[in-house]
Amino acid sequence: MSDGPKYIVINFRFAVYASDASPTLPHEIIELIADFLWDEPVQLARCCLICCAWYHAAKRYLSRSVTIRSTRALGDLGHILVSKVNRPYGRSLRSLYIYENAEEPYAHTFSMRVSGCLLSKVEELCIFRLDWVTTRPHTSFFTYLNSFGTVTSLTLYQCCFRHAEVLRTIVDALPGLTDFALVSITVHSAPQALDSIGENLLPSAKRKLQSLQLSGCVSRDYASGTAHIESFHQSVLNVLAFYTNVNTLILDTTQFLSFSHFLQFFCAFPELHRIYCRKVPEWEPPSDEAVLNGVGKDMKAFTDVFLGEVSSAFAAVFFKLFAKRCCELRTFDIVLVDVPGPEFQAAIDKVLRHSGAVLRDFRCRYDQEQSQLGITPSLVYNTALERLDVTFTVASSLRTSWIYKTLLSLFTQLRSPCLEHMSICFSLREPGVDAGVNLDTDMETTSLDITIFHAAICHEIFSSLLPGRVLLQFTHRHPRSPSLGTSPFDAKPTPCELCTSIQSFVVPLFIPWLSRGVIQIHLPDGSLIVDPPCLDSGTPEVRSDNSPEFDRAVVRPALDSI
Repeated sequence: MSDGPKYIVINFRFAVYASDASPTLPHEIIELIADFLWDEPVQLARCCLICCAWYHAAKRYLSRSVTIRSTRALGDLGHILVSKVNRPYGRSLRSLYIYENAEEPYAHTFSMRVSGCLLSKVEELCIFRLDWVTTRPHTSFFTYLNSFGTVTSLTLYQCCFRHAEVLRTIVDALPGLTDFALVSITVHSAPQALDSIGENLLPSAKRKLQSLQLSGCVSRDYASGTAHIESFHQSVLNVLAFYTNVNTLILDTTQFLSFSHFLQFFCAFPELHRIYCRKVPEWEPPSDEAVLNGVGKDMKAFTDVFLGEVSSAFAAVFFKLFAKRCCELRTFDIVLVDVPGPEFQAAIDKVLRHSGAVLRDFRCRYDQEQSQLGITPSLVYNTALERLDVTFTVASSLRTSWIYKTLLSLFTQLRSPCLEHMSICFSLREPGVDAGVNLDTDMETTSLDITIFHAAICHEIFSSLLPGRVLLQFTHRHPRSPSLGTSPFDAKPTPCELCTSIQSFVVPLFIPWLSRGVIQIHLPDGSLIVDPPCLDSGTPEVRSDNSPEFDRAVVRPALDSI
């Protein structure tokens, strides 16, 4: 059953004529003319120049990408491209998407029926649900595939192969390929010996790929009851591991059956610069630190690290292994699915210390307990940080003392005068359908508390912040939402009392930034605060004392008490 009404957007404009005396055409006739010209894209492009009505009628047949879902559609594309008049259309295409038809397979012949010479600008090729276990590729398939010399990105989605070496054959057949993505790929035969696969790869082939993506879940991709899954999938990893010049790796940890398999594959790429690891694996990371000794010593320094929706245990072990490889880290992004502990905090601090003044972009999102001070990143070493994005996901009851201490701890650790953007989000997660969300005002801010907070945010390192570059968000998320993000689609109506309580507590703290127009405060009901309160509202006077004496006498003792 559908969750709600579905809408089809139809772009429509009335035709524009030179004068009222000109003969007019019903819009249905314009649509029929565009339909008739479906195989003449150059004529359709000319139709787009007539007026808005003709433009919207013809544009639905014109795109930078082509999607093929049947052998007839493949034949139609070939028919269009062979016409000399349509050669400019072939040169305008950038992406080709091929969906295999299980009832009438055709993808095993597409490279022969549509020559790559007619698609001389296509850069992206995506093939979906290919099954070469039941239908083998044509004997000339790879010969003709070589004509797609401009393809730099190849994605294979839910494809089945007889053996893993087919992957190497496909890569070798595309001379310009640099980015290779495998999503839920399976093979159905035992692998060759690892050494024999390596002998078939020339040194130039090993240097070919620059980016490699491996997504899906091994235990779910293979049919239930399939024997030898581990050896079959290991053969895929063995083939991919020989492209040792890969510098960007995008991995789902669910593609590995153990931590040792993950580590062995990961360390096969000594030229890595950018790493993206996602999802929670079905295995537990090792607790014995002796296993981690000596790993990754020959790898180069990382420049970008993204860990998405991983456990804090996996993240802690990962950074214990590769913290020293983060001395050139520029972008650091981590999303956790659980509450981090001391080991995670120590590992993150070590990475931030090694990255030092090189780090430019830091983002972290994770669940947070309020039993203690929020685990805020230690950014004292990152003196050239330009972008900061922190999200704390908390239970339904949010305490004002915890908000105050977490924000104060975060701002007093910042040492970068280069900050261009800051986003701090408190995401309120309901524990149950009937449970409400409220703010526990366990702390009544005194004039001294507000003065200390003002002193922290009025520090000279924040003087270069431009208007609107700081976002403080309080969002309310559905319990069923799997995302740790703050999409407005996750929000639901929130009682006015909660927004009023948050506003009355937070606004006095940020009067200096509100006065400068630096900060925007987003409340759970979607309202936005950008202006400071009126002077007669009883708000304490703003004090911005940046002197070392004031810092030592007031701010530091307050932080020590926290």
